[in-house]
Amino acid sequence: RRANKDPKICVVDRHGWMIEWEKRFAELNIELLRSPAVANPDVANGDWALVEYARKNGRMDELEEWDRSPSFRSLQGASEGLLHIPSNALFLDFCRHLVGTLPHQLVRAHAEAVTVRPDDGAYVVHACQDGLTRRIAARRVVLAIGASGPPVVPSPLRPLATAAQDARRVIHAGE
Repeated sequence: RRANKDPKICVVDRHGWMIEWEKRFAELNIELLRSPAVANPDVANGDWALVEYARKNGRMDELEEWDRSPSFRSLQGASEGLLHIPSNALFLDFCRHLVGTLPHQLVRAHAEAVTVRPDDGAYVVHACQDGLTRRIAARRVVLAIGASGPPVVPSPLRPLATAAQDARRVIHAGE
């Protein structure tokens, strides 16, 4: 039995696990992820979890090889799908599967900061909800920060975008 009350796997998301991500991908009609299959949120089962999910469900065709060069193919795991790019549909179904199978706790909050405890090196996620901050200790932290940096607007469109933003007719996906 665990001595403290920190969950083994904790998901901090103010909207629910990947709700915002799902909404943005649908709005932008994104069919393939940029990150390879190894970059998946299954911290309990490791790097191969998404590839194994695709294999078990007959969906290996939704893992696309993004580099066909001999040097890429020689990388460990490349030919088996570990470095292939998953479809949005496969990744979303995999995440839904995780929600139903992983022993986790969902904290509906906004992660304000991540620090490291000096005594044992554990990460501490500072999660804010309704003005209160909760500190959650973890051995591993997965950050899904979305788009970073300010919106990029092509220079010819900047005057139009600024005027439209002032009228709240144009809103960046990050807003």
